[in-house]
Formats: sequence, structure tokens, C-alpha cells
Amino acid sequence: MPEYGRNAGRRIASLALAASLILSGLPAALAGVGDVNSVNDGPNVAGGTYYNTVDGKTTFTNSGGSGLYVKAGDTVTGLEVGSNGALTNNGGHIHFDVPGQVVRLDGNINVSGILKDGAYLGNGGKVTIDSAFLYQNGQIYANGINGGMVQFNVTNMTEMGSNASIEAKGFTGTGGVVKINPDMANPGAIVIHKGAVVDTSGAVIGTYNTNLIQMNGSIVNLDGVLMANGLMPGQQGGKIDISATDSIKIGPNGQLLANGADGINGYNPTSGGNGGEISVSTEKNLDNDGLIAANGGNGGTNPAVERGPVSNDEAGNPQQVSLGQDGGHGGNGGTIKVSFKGSMTNNGMIEVKGGNGGNGQEAFADEPGVHQIASGGTGGNGGTGGKVHFNGIPSQDVLNNVNVSGGSGGQGGAAATQSDCGCATPGAKGACGAPGEITMTPHKPKTPPDTPNNPLYPLYPKEYPRLGDTLPNNTPQVLNYNRSIFLARAPLPIIQKKTPPPPPPAPVKPPVVPKPKPKPPQKKVPVRGYW
Repeated sequence: MPEYGRNAGRRIASLALAASLILSGLPAALAGVGDVNSVNDGPNVAGGTYYNTVDGKTTFTNSGGSGLYVKAGDTVTGLEVGSNGALTNNGGHIHFDVPGQVVRLDGNINVSGILKDGAYLGNGGKVTIDSAFLYQNGQIYANGINGGMVQFNVTNMTEMGSNASIEAKGFTGTGGVVKINPDMANPGAIVIHKGAVVDTSGAVIGTYNTNLIQMNGSIVNLDGVLMANGLMPGQQGGKIDISATDSIKIGPNGQLLANGADGINGYNPTSGGNGGEISVSTEKNLDNDGLIAANGGNGGTNPAVERGPVSNDEAGNPQQVSLGQDGGHGGNGGTIKVSFKGSMTNNGMIEVKGGNGGNGQEAFADEPGVHQIASGGTGGNGGTGGKVHFNGIPSQDVLNNVNVSGGSGGQGGAAATQSDCGCATPGAKGACGAPGEITMTPHKPKTPPDTPNNPLYPLYPKEYPRLGDTLPNNTPQVLNYNRSIFLARAPLPIIQKKTPPPPPPAPVKPPVVPKPKPKPPQKKVPVRGYW
């Protein structure tokens, strides 16, 4: 059984759900060219209908009460259409809008820009999913000149299986953006299995403001690969931000990569790109058995031997001058920030190494009978190591697997001549990069501490059909994901205080009327009379 089918306690519900989605699936209407957003494969979404909106978005909504499902082998394609009814070459915007229900993606969603002759003509589009549960074991593509955007707003659980991938790469421009539960006060759990890949690699301009991966979960269990690397030679790494209100576990196959790209090899070698920025923050425990890296790229080198042409010097004497090119410099290591309020283990590795300098080019002069000058190229300098900051005090075992070393300098190029009338000078080795630094600060409790809120369970989703709506008294939406998956599809009752009925009235006794005392009997007394 593939790894995506394990953890039986949680899979029983999802398998039953998949069957219910297939049985209840209704074909959606097909949007045509000329609509705001062209969806070529809308009927491949089971369980829903869809409509286009004036903001350039195609929204799928549930029509069967069970959620939305894209089966394996099917693809939903979105392309942007301009006001003139023609394709713009950009990817479209597809929105799965089923708050409180389930989305299952075993197939593919493609909102990449139009590709022609191996090159993208437009930018990547956008995919948005609002749901209570999301199970992905297919592919999402949002590639282009500039990468697109993929955003999940999932209240209970996001799970990426071993075949799942998300690509939002920028092949000549900036990398894309992938966000899971951004800025949610009560985010759902995030589970990413071995084999799953999220890739937003591309160019980054400025301070890591593009090329971003952001994940915010109650717990985050990561054994897949997240990449926000520089894609083209010399580009710097991007930014990865992982946070959890509970704990974070990075498995032995888990990788968080924001490395700078290597410089160009060959003619005119260039320097490597600098490493990016990675932030890992948890309110409880952090366990890292994988790799967290924001290394600088290596400098480029030209391995070919340089032979200069024969020319005349100022005095008219023939000479041959061969000067090897210098190697490119290594990029500097990036920044990694780690925050934990419970315990931390680090059996994996945390790296912000400087890139190695490229080797200088060899020089060789071999024209007999002329004056010869050969000088090898200088090796590139190694990049400086980056910074690792701990918000919390790590143990020495954690620090033993942290690498902030500078890069090695490149070797100087060799030089040689074939004439006694000449000189050969090898290139100097590049300087090694300085090491980076490790800093740490203890946690400080908040003053005053947070006031706990009693959770409410609103009628969902009818009263608050969109994620992010404000509830009464500033209370965030809450769904109990320990319940059955099927209960997530049904409205949850409002918890109300019941007023006990009044007690029955006490019986009233009639008043007691006192009986009058009997009059004493009259005593007859003889009376003397007159007659």
C-alpha cells in the first residue's frame, strides 16, 4: 500500500468520502472562450458547478453536499482571457469554494502560462481552495515567466500524499508564492508525506518579497521537500516561513531549501547567489531530523585552457600573452530563524554555509620562437557564512548540527609556456570566506498573558459561508477536527445556555375558619311575682 494510504484511522473516512464524491458528482457546465477566465476541463470536477466572475476568477461550488473531487488522470486547466476575448498567455484563476466541506485532488490543476517551443509566453495563474479538509495526491502547476500563486485556506486538515506536488516557478522572472492557511488564528493541521514537493524557485528581487512558501498549522508534520531556491545562475534564494500553534516535526526525508544558485561556468564566470531566509516557529516542541538550508551558491569557473593569439609588442617583437579568467566568488549564506517554546531536537542539519569560490582558468602559451607570457586566473573568494538565530535556548546537541562555515576560496589557474623566452605565473588562490554566527535569546512570557477564550461552535457554513469572516465578540471560527470527517460536512449546532423551567407552584391550603364557641345554657331562676 502506498504511504498515502496508511494511517488507517484517518483514511477510513477519506476513502468513504471519495466514494461518496464519485457517486454524488454532478458534471459542471463548460465555460467557453470569451468568458473572463477560460476553463477547458471544468467537467472534470465532480460534485460541483462553476461560474465566472468579473474579477477574472472561475469558482467551483458544491452541488451535491459532499465536496469537490478531481480524479486521477483528469486535469482542470485555467487560462486568462482578455477583454477582447483572446487568450493573454497568462494562467487563469481557479477557486474551489466549499467551506466546511472536503476537496480531494488526485488529478491535476494547471494554471501555468502558455508554453511554446519550450519557453513560457506568460505568467503563472492562481489557485485558491477554501475548505475544511484538503487531500492532495496530484499536481498543481502555476509556472510561467513569473511564478503564480497557490493558496489553501483549510480549517481542519491539509494532507499532501507521496505523489503530490505544487509548482509555481518563475523561469526567467520571479518565483511564485505558495501559502497554506496564512494568518489564520485557528489553522488546521498540515501533513506532507515523503515524496511530496512544493517548489517556488525563481529570481528574487530585493528582500525576499517574492518567491515565498508560507505554512501555518495547528501541527506541521513534514517529510517532503519545500524549495524556494534561486533558479537561474547567480540568483539568490527565497523565503520559507513555517509556523505551528502546537508542534513541528521534520522527518528524515524533510527538506527546507532556500539556497542561492551557482554562478555561470564557462566564459566570463559569475558569482553564486546568496542564500535566502527560513523561519521555523512553534508554540511547543520542534523536532528536526531533516535538512534546513539557506546556503550561498558556488562561484562559476571556466575549466578551458586559455591560449592567447600572437601579436607584436610596442617594439614590434612578436609575443603571445595568455591570461586566464578569474573564478566567480561564492555567494554568502542566508539567515535561519528558529523559535520554540517547548523542547527542541536536531538530529538533522541546519546550514547557512557560504558558497565556494570558482577556480581560476588555466593559461597556456605554446607558440615557438616568440616571447611568451602566461598567467593563470585567480580563484574566486569563498562566501561568508550566514546567521542562525534561536529564540529559545538550544542544547549543545542541537548546536552540534548547525553549520555556519564560510566557503573555500577557489584554486588559482595553472600556467605554462613552451618557450625558454617566456614567463609563467600561476593564479593566486581565492580567500576563504569568514564563518557566520549563531545567536540565541531566551523566551520572555507575555505581559499580561493572553486571556483564554471559550470557543464557540457557530452554525457552519450557512451563517458564515466564507473563511475569515468575523464572528461575534471577535471569536474566531472553530471546527473540531477530532470529530468524524462526515460531521465536517454537516452544520454544527450553536451551543446555547438552557434556562431551567420554573418549579411548579406549591399547593395552597384553604384558610381554617374558627368555629364559634357554643353559648352556655341559660339557668332558670325562680322569680317572685305579684298576683
